Amino acid sequence: MALLLSLFCITLVLNLAGADFIFSSGKANKWLGVVNTALEVSFFWALMLFGFVGFQILDDGSFASILAIIVSTAVIFISIGYIAADTAFGISSGLKPKPSDPLYSPGLFTVYLVFPLISIVVYVITQCIIVVKFLAVRLPLLWLLASVVCFAVAQILMFVASKKICTGTSNRIDGAFFATLLDTVAVFGIYGFWSSITGDDSEEYAGMYKF
Repeated sequence: MALLLSLFCITLVLNLAGADFIFSSGKANKWLGVVNTALEVSFFWALMLFGFVGFQILDDGSFASILAIIVSTAVIFISIGYIAADTAFGISSGLKPKPSDPLYSPGLFTVYLVFPLISIVVYVITQCIIVVKFLAVRLPLLWLLASVVCFAVAQILMFVASKKICTGTSNRIDGAFFATLLDTVAVFGIYGFWSSITGDDSEEYAGMYKF
């Protein structure tokens, strides 16, 4: 969970700096976009892996489990980072899209948006299975539901209502501002969910993990 929160905090800082997957002109902005894209995909990769931790494929908290998550996340970060950098700077001329401002790549757009959605679906399904089948309580699902709702509303504000918000505030604020706030709340919801199913100081969790 520390890795997940660290990735999100770094991504949050970059989002506040204005980084996104649509690379604006300027070398500094492009590099911000590259790092932000790699971090975003890495975050959702790590989230998906955390979804399988409860199945004890590898012992939760063991060196092997932690190492597998860290190494695979690092590989994803480097791979996506290279693809994003190649797209932004035309390193190999193989992925560079047609010139435009801001620079836009359909392939990178797909990785940036479609993969996170897949990761969220996988994470939610795995956690629902764990809670329903293996745990003695159902209350943690409220944390998970709140997190999913916040994320869904954030995407609506980002991609559907952003233009109206921007126009209504005379270009002072757009949907990205509110989306970032809701994404933060969604991550806190994930943390609340994780904390509620791993806390062992409550009697009501005495029946946890009875396989």
